[in-house]
Amino acid sequence: MSNPFFAGAIELRGTMGSDKIRMHIQPKTEDRDSVEGSYIVAGGKRNQGKKILLAGEVSKNKLSMEESEDGVDVSGQWDGELKDNVIRGVWQSDDGKVSKEFVLELLLPSKAKKVKTSSTK
Repeated sequence: MSNPFFAGAIELRGTMGSDKIRMHIQPKTEDRDSVEGSYIVAGGKRNQGKKILLAGEVSKNKLSMEESEDGVDVSGQWDGELKDNVIRGVWQSDDGKVSKEFVLELLLPSKAKKVKTSSTK
């Protein structure tokens, strides 16, 4: 992978226009600089709350992905740039009639919480 940020599975959260989204991206095993994943729009505003599939390429700090709501036809295009653990860019519908800015922040793995156990004798 040309960018170590995308070398493993990552979770992102942010906005696309006024919609809140959560995204999962991971590298494709068969292509060194390709990624795949999915995202969900909060509140089921798109695709009845089902995952929207993603596939694309990474080139240095640039990310370009196509999406598919049905797993067959392209329903949109994501073009963004990574800077300081944040990906910013523009999403555009497949027909080019709708475009929205997006901002996605990396969700850092939560640290395991220590659970105090008490024993009674």
